[in-house]
Amino acid sequence: MKRTLVASACANLRQDKLVKQILLRCGRYYQGGKLFYHRLWKQWLNGLGFRVICVERLDCHDLWDLRLRLAPSKPAVGRPATTRWVELKDPMEKLKLQIRQIARELGPPIQADGITVVRSGAYYRAIFIWPAGEPGLLLRTEKKPEAFSFLIRRCLRRNRN
Repeated sequence: MKRTLVASACANLRQDKLVKQILLRCGRYYQGGKLFYHRLWKQWLNGLGFRVICVERLDCHDLWDLRLRLAPSKPAVGRPATTRWVELKDPMEKLKLQIRQIARELGPPIQADGITVVRSGAYYRAIFIWPAGEPGLLLRTEKKPEAFSFLIRRCLRRNRN
């Protein structure tokens, strides 16, 4: 009985040592709370078929600036959400409606006249007034930071419950 306890303790020490080595080699994973709403906007808009280039909340007047690009493999301007959706033909009006729906899900709603959408080819820019969040800038990153790198995933697969 004592042998099994000692063997399992040694195995845990080896695994802890391996995890520490991997974390030291790959770096730390931390995302601050200042850009919380920025990340939520990015996730929602990625789900609607956009590549998010930039999400920025300016210091003045709770002004948000979203810069987007329509992803080539995704459907044109998102997916339907309401019956009013089918009636809209203009992609900018569809995007306005989607942004208002997202804001309603995340916090205070955006007034109909408080949002402006501009299109230039496949690129969109949405500017609106929304009081939630803190000022900051979230840019598109080339390499996605992940909580568990591919090296740790292998170790977790082996030791899964």
